[in-house]
Amino acid sequence: GDRETAVITYTYGQAIGSVGTVLPIPFIDQAHPYLLASVSPSDQIPLARQGVELIFPITHNDQQITMLVLGQKKNGKYYSQADMELCETLVEQMRMAVQIGQLQREQEAYLQAAYATAEKAKRLSEQVATLDAQSVTEPAAAVKPLTIQVLGVLAIHRDTFRVPDAAWGSEKAKAMLAYLIWKGTQGATREELATAIWTERSLEESANTFHVTLHNLRNVLEVNRGRRSRYIVYKQNRYYFDLQPGDVLDCDRFEQLCKQGTAESLDKAIALYRGDYMADMVWALPAEVEVKRRHLERLYENALRRRAQEADDQQQAEMLWQKLLVLIPVDTEANTALIQSYLTRGYIPQAQRQVQRWQQALQEMGIMPTPQIEAVWRQVPQ
Repeated sequence: GDRETAVITYTYGQAIGSVGTVLPIPFIDQAHPYLLASVSPSDQIPLARQGVELIFPITHNDQQITMLVLGQKKNGKYYSQADMELCETLVEQMRMAVQIGQLQREQEAYLQAAYATAEKAKRLSEQVATLDAQSVTEPAAAVKPLTIQVLGVLAIHRDTFRVPDAAWGSEKAKAMLAYLIWKGTQGATREELATAIWTERSLEESANTFHVTLHNLRNVLEVNRGRRSRYIVYKQNRYYFDLQPGDVLDCDRFEQLCKQGTAESLDKAIALYRGDYMADMVWALPAEVEVKRRHLERLYENALRRRAQEADDQQQAEMLWQKLLVLIPVDTEANTALIQSYLTRGYIPQAQRQVQRWQQALQEMGIMPTPQIEAVWRQVPQ
């Protein structure tokens, strides 16, 4: 077929030709790839006229794309084995440079295609978000009341059934709900939510994911909803979580029961407290949430203490004191009451173990026992 040619683009030393000189790319005999004698006779003459002595083909993906051509050495001597090895090293570096350049071009093409796809996805997600935020006159589909659990692990229950984790799409949707519940009537801007939840991305990078996550969250809260969301409301550039009539947010219910203060209401409050406020969402919430967490924890502590003090059943009292010690392992009243209850019932081994746990808790916290505490310990037979 037609012979391809190469153009000299760089010269060094005693060049075999000037920049721009056109040379044929010859057929190379792979048995002796560097010798002019390995070139076909038709190519030897024009190459010899240019003073070519060595030819090093440079390939990429099994195709010869250029070549390194060397003329006679400046001192007129033959090329030594060391010279050949040096040339081979140079050729390998050139081949790698060519390969890197090709990969960079392929990467650039890929990034351009990916950017175009991302821009299209962003436009689509913005359209979805706009539809979600718009108020329409169609009636919302009837939904069953929700119970939202934020004391302990965040979860949503519809009737008696818990919404499965797969329905959320990602933990980011849970984090978004947690943040909006915590903010309450203050609401949050998109920038505030994105900064809290997508800490590893810029606002621009998280824009598409934000709207997809918001869409998933709205679908979790309202199955078969219309275009309008009743729970996640957008107004004046802020998002709000709006609890609907009949729904229950366990932390609000917990505070109401503690405020009522009856034995029955305190028992219900204790049963509601499954763990720290937003226990699994600490990573998405600011440090200020600790104020809310400690407030609820103190209500729980007071409820446990009061019900344990008032309990007529000794076993029930022991259970309540044990729960309080999970919260405050060094609590003097709880430890003392539990040890004395065990002694009254003749449970000496249990009393001994409780003394050991109390001693260990004090030691871990660096607290020295008071004479009153040591007096309690001495009541337990050794």
